[in-house]
Amino acid sequence: MEPWAAVDPTDPSHLVSAWQQDRWSNGGAPGLVAGYSFNGGSTWGESPQPFSACYGASHPGDAFLNYQRASDAWVSIGPGNPTGQTGSTVYSVSISFDQTPFGSDTNAADNAVGASVSFDGGRTWTHTQPIIADPCVTPSAGNTGYTCHNNRAYVFNDKESVTADPGKQGVAYAVWDRLLAPPASSTGTQHELAYFGQTFVSKTTDYGRTWSTPTKVLSLGSQDQTIGNQVVIDRSTGALYDFFNLINNQSNPHDHKGNNVAFVKSTDGGATWSKPSVVAAMQSVGVSDPVNLDPRTNAAPAPSRTGDIIPEPAINPLTGQLYVVWQDARFNGHDQATIATSSDSTGFVPVYVATNCADGGPTQQPSCRALTSVLKPTDRTPTENNATDVYAAQVP
Repeated sequence: MEPWAAVDPTDPSHLVSAWQQDRWSNGGAPGLVAGYSFNGGSTWGESPQPFSACYGASHPGDAFLNYQRASDAWVSIGPGNPTGQTGSTVYSVSISFDQTPFGSDTNAADNAVGASVSFDGGRTWTHTQPIIADPCVTPSAGNTGYTCHNNRAYVFNDKESVTADPGKQGVAYAVWDRLLAPPASSTGTQHELAYFGQTFVSKTTDYGRTWSTPTKVLSLGSQDQTIGNQVVIDRSTGALYDFFNLINNQSNPHDHKGNNVAFVKSTDGGATWSKPSVVAAMQSVGVSDPVNLDPRTNAAPAPSRTGDIIPEPAINPLTGQLYVVWQDARFNGHDQATIATSSDSTGFVPVYVATNCADGGPTQQPSCRALTSVLKPTDRTPTENNATDVYAAQVP
């Protein structure tokens, strides 16, 4: 389901979440759904989001993105509302794509970063549009090394997020990675020397009515990429920090080959960005379910999909203190919640997050907002799925 949630900075009792409904085992879902609450989560309403053909089938006449599937649901709430009402605007983005031949997409190659906004707290969605659509349906966005309309080539937009500017009404930033490769088999693309990843940003300054032409945050060398891009904003200075996993598959700058927690910084509203700064290498060994079967071997244990390659950042809204958490096995050989923090975007030091896990077992997909939360597998019978306990550790 890969859910995400946001709290309204103008009204902490207003919450919005989004998730994949009926996710397929091979990626994406028929549609995305948003949940909204105006009483601090005591009660919730739901609203389908217009990011796939499923929405169009049930909402004739409404604008929607005509793709088979949608994934990577994300929401962020910012101050200001252009309808004349007081309050806020909810920004939402998706990855929308075709998994099999669909309509005119006979090669199942079309995919997009979609955007939509809500001016009524998440009840309804409007100004639905693709920020970027590939292969090259929208104007080209820095297609270095990629030939438009070459349906045999591999091009995919992935792991997008959106962040509303807490200090500027109507402003939000979407970031994502875009993977490019020459014509090759799906299993061979990432091993081609011409394979590389781009990182893009797009900005709205009119409450999501329009989005800027995507521009590069950074473009890496052969076989290198980012994933899990997410922006946090220092409201006192306006500085943007885009955190991500910097994956150096081919290159080894400063001995940083492999997965790395890293970030870039912008002080001009996303127009230009610094070079990547590495916080720490990611030393995850993965989490396994000791009972369920690995479908590749038909034997236990089964690897768990925990988001272990995705770091999660946060920023203190009062002081600008930066935090980032991720899964890491450096402390005891098991994946544990690991946090690093800095007051000036330098001097990050990874620290193990104690979670009352007496057995020292693995933790999954840490996230960092006001506090650090951790999921740990719990005991269950052989017929049950991989259940979890939830722990919270206060961040100083």
